[in-house]
Amino acid sequence: MKRTTPRKSNNIKQESTKDFQWRQFCRLGEMIGDGLHNEEKWISREYRHLQRILLPETKEERKIKNDSINRQMEALLNKIPCKKCGSKLIQTRKGAKTAICTSCGIRYKAKTKNRKSYEKRTNNAGR
Repeated sequence: MKRTTPRKSNNIKQESTKDFQWRQFCRLGEMIGDGLHNEEKWISREYRHLQRILLPETKEERKIKNDSINRQMEALLNKIPCKKCGSKLIQTRKGAKTAICTSCGIRYKAKTKNRKSYEKRTNNAGR
């Protein structure tokens, strides 16, 4: 027997899902504004998750961020040698906060403001 009523399209379902996500995003933002994210970790986690879905980062924003990281890493790597052997460190790839020693292969990760400038991450000698 043929169906007489038309099927609902997936567009309607996607739009309602998107609306729900935006409402949830706003609610979570209000909770963060009230300071509840300090008590419950899931609030911050869910907010970041929805932020990535609803407000994706553009290529231009990412490029600006990568350029900034590259300049900071270049300044840091010119000042600091490897802690183990004293040779030069190089950035692993553009936009990364990770450096590797050219001779012994130890990896270091650049830290943010309140920490030391870099810390030993892993030893590649075992590879």
